[in-house]
Amino acid sequence: MQKTSQRELDPRHVPVLKKTEELRIHLLGNEGIRERVSLRAYELYESRGTDHGHDLEDWAQAENEVLLPLIELKQKRPRETSNETDRIVTPANLASRKPK
Repeated sequence: MQKTSQRELDPRHVPVLKKTEELRIHLLGNEGIRERVSLRAYELYESRGTDHGHDLEDWAQAENEVLLPLIELKQKRPRETSNETDRIVTPANLASRKPK
């Protein structure tokens, strides 16, 4: 029996997702940005009442909150005119489309 809860990845999104991941890695190489992510993850931990066991979730959410605006800004910069996509595709956008 096949699982149908996850959508198939549209092959047209692969280059954009690859570029997004490259930007993510590049941004996390910046000590200041990595520190912002770390502080946000700690804020999330504290907001949950310092409940242990959610460190990866906190870090992933903090990365999305800190990095997503930076990645979107870099992707919106016009390098060349292209009508390939009307909307920026990011891992966070794709995750929000998955059925729960």
